[in-house]
Amino acid sequence: MRKKDLKEWNEKNKWFGEDEHKTKHALLVHETLVKAGINPTSRRYLYLIDFYMDGLKHMNLDKGQNA
Repeated sequence: MRKKDLKEWNEKNKWFGEDEHKTKHALLVHETLVKAGINPTSRRYLYLIDFYMDGLKHMNLDKGQNA
């Protein structure tokens, strides 16, 4: 992963470190991906984090709501 990729991800996901619920979920996804053998320095890793976090929006869980 290039520094540019990580910088772009951080700019797009300003919630990371600010929104406790979403940050905890992202860290759990991180652990799952690493255990599955996904290289955390790859672009694929960032794509998968975004994919799982986007799923929260569709389940109305991105604000800690159980819909």
